[in-house]
Amino acid sequence: MMAQKEIESYMIEEIDQYSNIIKLRKDCLSLIPVLNLIVKKLDIILAKRDYSEFCIFYQTIWEHVRSYYKRAERLVPAVLYIFFKIKCINIKKDKIIEVANFTKRKFKIYFLEAVRYCPEYFSRDRTKMVQRLLLSLIIHFHFDKKFIHVSDSLLRKFGNRLMNTTDTIIAGVVCILTMIKLDVNSVRHNMVCKKLGIQMSSVFYQVKHSILSSETAEKFTGFKRSRNLLKPLLT
Repeated sequence: MMAQKEIESYMIEEIDQYSNIIKLRKDCLSLIPVLNLIVKKLDIILAKRDYSEFCIFYQTIWEHVRSYYKRAERLVPAVLYIFFKIKCINIKKDKIIEVANFTKRKFKIYFLEAVRYCPEYFSRDRTKMVQRLLLSLIIHFHFDKKFIHVSDSLLRKFGNRLMNTTDTIIAGVVCILTMIKLDVNSVRHNMVCKKLGIQMSSVFYQVKHSILSSETAEKFTGFKRSRNLLKPLLT
């Protein structure tokens, strides 16, 4: 976890500032400086309304798990990740683990404990998140308006088949398939993956095993070499 001196330097000022936004339980006050340090290191700006919503969200979970934990702030990284996902804020789990100085094992334990009391996490609109990721790619690579319409159409067509993977990989699959359909050659496929922070092999795997039939998948050897194999499926 974060260094105690680092946390304490934020304690009085930050608690005073945000305890006015929402009435916090006394045993939850310690989450505020930890929350602010993580958000600062992630370089994310949260509005006061977001702080208020997070504190309400956190206290709801804390009511269920406080008998297991002595310090409320220990759950902050995991609950913040859940909160960001529900709010469709794209943040990588590994990044939160890094800035919170957690281990993956510890994060997983806290995440699995907290998410049990978050039905919103399982019912969240993942399509909305993928659309945001696609829009960020469209803006970054200067794709045209036609790209927007085609990518949205392919997301609606294949989205349900891809829900077993992450939002960023879904966005990568849809973006690359859209590029193939529209014969976009100005941007390399691996540049899309790099922008999303995913591996090209992950996109390849999802197309082969989630989109193509077993018969067609045997013939799929890559996006460049198998363009003619993919194009009929993209209509």
